[in-house]
Amino acid sequence: MKNVLKTILVAAGTVLASTVAQANLITGSVNMSGTLSINTTSLQTATAITNFVNSGPNQTTVSSGTGTYLGTSGALVTWKYPISLAVGAQVISDLWTFDAGTYTFSLASITQDTQNANLLFLVGSGTLTAPGFSPTVGNFTLTVTDSSGGSSGTATFGFGSSDTAVPDGGLTVALMGGALLGLGAVRRKLGC
Repeated sequence: MKNVLKTILVAAGTVLASTVAQANLITGSVNMSGTLSINTTSLQTATAITNFVNSGPNQTTVSSGTGTYLGTSGALVTWKYPISLAVGAQVISDLWTFDAGTYTFSLASITQDTQNANLLFLVGSGTLTAPGFSPTVGNFTLTVTDSSGGSSGTATFGFGSSDTAVPDGGLTVALMGGALLGLGAVRRKLGC
């Protein structure tokens, strides 16, 4: 009985020592589009996005999704504003959310690539969250066009966000194999 208890304790310790928490990362992309307002009448002089005006105040919809976001097309998206167009760190928790806040993107930084009277193109990064998944670093692009050449103060936009997750390279399987080998060696040594 004493040997059986030892075997169980050693086996449990071996399994626990070799276990690595495996993150369930978000995959795929989500796209949104619609109309937004800026703080001036021209994209060229704008310094902030002040509102998204599609489905209601500060709301747009998901136009398409892949991977984790598959099946979310048509979901109502709520945005936080104002969004500064300044380059650099831009920490905005839950910049956008949908499905009652279960899908979120928290902004970390913005890189401004192009800004003129007809086009604003931003690239940035942040953290994506979704139900059943670990927070995942993601990238985004925001393309804003103004066909009026700066006379309206509103513009159309397209927003795309995707993960940068790296799949497990087999470490988990290797660790499980090592744990089983260790368990076998302990069993032989204890004669069970």
